[in-house]
Amino acid sequence: MFFGKRRCIISQSLFLIISIFFYNCSKSTPPLFTEHTYSINKSTVLIQIFPPDLSNNQKRGIAIVVFVNQDENIEEVKAILRDFYNDGCKLILLKADWTSILQEYLNSTLKDENKNLICNILKDEINQDKKIFLLAGELGCFSIGQVIQSDCPEGLILLSPYCNPNIFGENNNQNSFYIPTFISVGENDTKAYNFSLQLYQKNRSFCEMRTYPTYEAGWALLNSSTHVKEQIKLWIETITSKGI
Repeated sequence: MFFGKRRCIISQSLFLIISIFFYNCSKSTPPLFTEHTYSINKSTVLIQIFPPDLSNNQKRGIAIVVFVNQDENIEEVKAILRDFYNDGCKLILLKADWTSILQEYLNSTLKDENKNLICNILKDEINQDKKIFLLAGELGCFSIGQVIQSDCPEGLILLSPYCNPNIFGENNNQNSFYIPTFISVGENDTKAYNFSLQLYQKNRSFCEMRTYPTYEAGWALLNSSTHVKEQIKLWIETITSKGI
C-alpha cells in the first residue's frame, strides 16, 4: 500500500514536471512565419510575415511593417519586437539594402509613380489590416519621402531617426508632412535628437515625441526600455481606434 501511494506521488510529480517543461517550451518557441523574397530595382527584399498571436482572443487587425537594413541581425530585431506579436499585432519584416534602395528612391524622378511601393508589394499579406511603418536609425530619413507619406500607412514609428546628407542629399527635407508619427530618441544621441526635433516641428498630424536620458539608440533603445514599448502600444491604440 505504501509503495502504491509512493508510485502515485512519483507519477503525479513526473506529470507536473513534464507539463511545466512543455509549457515553458511553448512560451519560448518562436512563432511560425512565412517567408519569401521580392525584388525592388534588382535589390532583393526578404519578407517574413508573423501572423498575430490570437491565443488571448485578441483581434487587433494591425500590421507593423518593419524595415530591417542589410547589416542588421533580423533575429535580434524579431526578439525585440516579440511583445507586439504577443499583443495581437501582425509583424511583417522587410530585410534589404534599404540605404541603397531609399537613396535611389529619394533621388529618383519617379517618386509619384512609386509612392505606394511598399504597400503594393505587401498587398496580399496586409489585406485590410491597418498598417504602421517602423524605421530605426538612418532609415528614419526615409520618413520625409512620399513612399512613407502616402495614404497607405496609418502611422509611422521612428526609433532614433537621423538623416545623413552625404547619402540622402541636402534637398530632400521638405517643409512639413502629414502622417501620424511616434518618435522615440535618446537625449544624448545628438544627431538623432536634433533630426527628431525637426520632424516633430514639421509634422502637421498627430505627432508624439518621447525623449530619454540615454545614449542608446534605435533597436537598443527599444530593447532596453519597457516604457518605450508601452508608449508605442498606447500610441498605436490611439491612432487606430480613433482614426486620427
